[in-house]
Amino acid sequence: MSTRALLFCRDATRSELIGHVLAQNGFAVRRGGDERVARSILETESFDAVIAHALGRGAHLAPLFSLARQHPTTATVVLASDSTRLDETLELLVDERISVSALPNDVLALVRLAVVRRALQLARHQCVVGPLVLALNERRARYHDRELELTPVQYDLLAALARSVGTPVSRETLRAVVSGSRAHRGERSLDVQICRLRAQLRVGGARSTPVRTVPGIGYVLVGSDPVRADPVRADTVEPD
Repeated sequence: MSTRALLFCRDATRSELIGHVLAQNGFAVRRGGDERVARSILETESFDAVIAHALGRGAHLAPLFSLARQHPTTATVVLASDSTRLDETLELLVDERISVSALPNDVLALVRLAVVRRALQLARHQCVVGPLVLALNERRARYHDRELELTPVQYDLLAALARSVGTPVSRETLRAVVSGSRAHRGERSLDVQICRLRAQLRVGGARSTPVRTVPGIGYVLVGSDPVRADPVRADTVEPD
């Protein structure tokens, strides 16, 4: 799959050179034209990298990069003169600064670096399993873009399953998660907590959830969207 890049550079010759090198090295390049066009593109599409040329201190790019940052996976790259001190707001929104006079191959290498660095940063702070996203630092979870209202013990169970996605986690391990939580100490039943967790993970009234029972072992979090999966097998709960 191509790496998608939105390129906004007022210097037509420079834009052509950079765009050509990126396109020849695995990038699908979309040119933004001007700030208005680039912003309208970002409102409907997502990119792995947004590359823009700063004029002066680049304050004009802050709204564009702020919009790009709404997609956590998007790396932001600014092309600027070596002597330019960027606007403070823009500095906070930039993953990589590249000299506007850099050779196209150097631009390519640094854009690739910014994309990889952004992915690594995201991996440290998020766990993504299909439509399920866990914000690890904030102990929050979203499923199909819907914020889940999880108790601390339910979050801990989901995180334990997510760390072993596709591999069954034993009931003994998950019981330890429930009994070890300082919250809800009076509700030690693993099945009760799994049932409540599954209720949070149902989409549109479907009985199937990504948390499946593995008879005789425990539970597993599947990595694909389970909406079309067998609802009877998915929600079978063994007695504790």
